[in-house]
Amino acid sequence: MRRKEISNQLHDEDWVQPALLGVVLMYLDPGTGSLIIQAAIAAFLSILYFTKQFWMKTFSRISRRILRRRNGDDDESGSP
Repeated sequence: MRRKEISNQLHDEDWVQPALLGVVLMYLDPGTGSLIIQAAIAAFLSILYFTKQFWMKTFSRISRRILRRRNGDDDESGSP
């Protein structure tokens, strides 16, 4: 009889329910976990790719402007 009273008291406590709720909400099955990992890897690789593309375009534009200025200066200085 004493065990049932203790058991009922534990289940009636306010701290038990939120603690169990947190455990239930944190459960991830293997499919969901792999989906989250796959999305994180895809996001990381996408950021790397678009960063690379941005810098390649930026450096390409800058180098084209520099080459145009050099070629323009060379043509003007070479002609009489």
